[in-house]
Amino acid sequence: MASNIEKRKLAAVMFADIEGYTALFQKNEGDAFNLVEQHREDLQQISIQHNGQVVKYYGDGSLTLFNSVIDAVKCAIELQEASGRHSVPLRIGIHMGEMIEKNEDVYGDAVNVASRIQAIGVKGSILVSRTVIDELKNHPAIVSKSLGTVDLKNVKEPVEVFAIVSHGLAIPQVLPGSRKKYRNRIYYMVGAVFFVVIAGYLFKDVLKSKYIQLGEDCIIIPPFKGYGTNPQLESSNLGDLAASILSKAMSESAKVDIINYTSALLYTNVNLASISDNPIGARRMGAKFMIQGNYALEGIKQDSLRFWMQIVDLNTNQNLPFTIPEVHCKADDYMGCIDNVCNIMAGYWKSKKDYLFQFANDSAYLAFLSAQKKWADRNYDDQTKAYLIKAINYDPKFLDAWFLMLDYFHNHKLYKEGRDTIRLIESRFPSLEQRQQDYLGYYKYDFDGKNVLAFKSCLKELNQNKKDLFVNTTAMVMAMEYLNDPATTIHLFNLIENDSIDLGTCSYCIVRSNIALNAFVDLPNLEKAGELAARIRPFARETTHFIDLIEYYIKIKDTTSVNDIIQMAVNREGSSADEEPYLCLMTARMAAVNGDVSLKNRYAQRAIQYKGANTKSTVARAQMLIGDLEAAKKNILESVASNPDANTYSNLGVIYARQGDKVKANEIIQKLSDLKGDNDFGKTPYQQGKIKANLGEYDEAIKYLNSSLDAGYRFLIAYSFQQDPDLIVLNSNPQYQAMLLKNRQPQ
Repeated sequence: MASNIEKRKLAAVMFADIEGYTALFQKNEGDAFNLVEQHREDLQQISIQHNGQVVKYYGDGSLTLFNSVIDAVKCAIELQEASGRHSVPLRIGIHMGEMIEKNEDVYGDAVNVASRIQAIGVKGSILVSRTVIDELKNHPAIVSKSLGTVDLKNVKEPVEVFAIVSHGLAIPQVLPGSRKKYRNRIYYMVGAVFFVVIAGYLFKDVLKSKYIQLGEDCIIIPPFKGYGTNPQLESSNLGDLAASILSKAMSESAKVDIINYTSALLYTNVNLASISDNPIGARRMGAKFMIQGNYALEGIKQDSLRFWMQIVDLNTNQNLPFTIPEVHCKADDYMGCIDNVCNIMAGYWKSKKDYLFQFANDSAYLAFLSAQKKWADRNYDDQTKAYLIKAINYDPKFLDAWFLMLDYFHNHKLYKEGRDTIRLIESRFPSLEQRQQDYLGYYKYDFDGKNVLAFKSCLKELNQNKKDLFVNTTAMVMAMEYLNDPATTIHLFNLIENDSIDLGTCSYCIVRSNIALNAFVDLPNLEKAGELAARIRPFARETTHFIDLIEYYIKIKDTTSVNDIIQMAVNREGSSADEEPYLCLMTARMAAVNGDVSLKNRYAQRAIQYKGANTKSTVARAQMLIGDLEAAKKNILESVASNPDANTYSNLGVIYARQGDKVKANEIIQKLSDLKGDNDFGKTPYQQGKIKANLGEYDEAIKYLNSSLDAGYRFLIAYSFQQDPDLIVLNSNPQYQAMLLKNRQPQ
């Protein structure tokens, strides 16, 4: 290494890191040090065999340079094999690029990318960049799998990441920061929607001693009892304050039938505390249950405060066998304690009038709360499963956790795991209430791609409370994307007062507004669509938001707004390098569907001018739109060679069909059948139907497309069915038009 002279060179950079090292170090320093020493010993021996130079050790990690990619990959494979034998949980990332040597250090793009790729791996994995894969084309023994394009921290351009899958290496299921182009609103909606709804469920017939129906039955909350002395707390009337605030929270936020605190004071002549020891008085007021709260000062200095609660059945004067999580805070922060008490109690009942109610044990509930928090934060969604497993282990009868686990599997496309979990729930809980059975039915239908039945199950839940924001929005998504039913979508939208909703604070409200915008454009009611577009526009953040807005503005030929929307998307934080060509392609597709040839060609040409490794597919689709089939075919054939997936083959089949090459087009149709895997949800027959339509075989095309709908394929804005330029040739076909409308609901 040169000490002061800067050298630039092309190199293969390998980063290796021990997963979970920090936690292990905190648990057992000796074991942690032993793992590092073992890793370094293995690396020194194996890197020499493959012409590698170990440049740096980073505590539990290392940086090694190679002159060739094949040496780096072979070294990584052997290093993982050795790490497996020695129980070293190693993850490895490799990138080929320019690096800089200076002052006995190395840095640059190649080093940064390799480090970031390693960081998103799992133990036993080797992740590499597209650059590395391109260098491995002449080494068929090394098999890889694309994990998608990823936005890496401090890396300007998105990077397509691959996992080496040969030699028994681990493969990550989902990469953090991966970019998914296709609309999947339901991905973000279904889980958050239904865990809120399900949070109040319990089983009346299973373990009857633990479960009781609370809903129509009236509840009273007397002042909390205090233990210990503190002049400040005594002067604050803490017990009355806690009971009053909790009563208000449960009445207004959770919609529980609570005896008004002021009325209760009048009834008892301001001696409401006596109710705690007088169940007869409470029953005369109409109460069936009582929340009995307590608080106590603790600690040597009496500076800590603990709240705990019981639920009393006033018919038996016995505490129900529920363990409610305790609340702790500093004595001078008693309002913080009361807030937490309200969150816990109102959370159980929230929107649960007439619902079944369940308390898990405290450990299960706290684990479930952690799962919910992780679920709500996309950066930590991958940790949800671990907390749910803890909750279920603490309380195997905690149905809330089981249902949220189903949502997790659905959103991560782990369909086999989801179906297995459904069967497990059915075997463990043979006596579900009807509403629980209906709810479980939703999951069964959705995991099987039975879109109409899934929607009807969702409606059963919605009928419990038509103004429930979460369930109502989910039903809207399903009406539009499962049924292609804009009229039903707008009917659902109008069940909730929308004008007063703040789109700046309610992310679900943006989703419901976007769905309604799609529906108004389809009806068409462009006046209402324009009003919604104006409301949504300042709050658009996601790619799907921009596409929805573009659909409206391209419909009214407002290209100034279209260009502004595209620029908003490009300039927003987190935008990727291929955002602009991608949105130009989507605009061109929507113009094509609207029959506007001029706008179609204008935006397709804009998409084509952005040429790069990550835009090849986008460019090819744009070339298809303007009829440059040979150029499109060249790009797609190159893509097939490096990434032979079904989408690429489908585009190739459409090109062959348009060129009149019936033999090759039908070969692609067969190839798509060969590639069809589990959990296809109608994707393969949809792709095959597109090829048949462009061959002019309309009856066959419609058979395929009908099959696709029945298997669960969805109506996605700017992508499928009447929004797909590849199916324009069917627009005048009465059978096709009838098929598009077949699942719409009677108004």
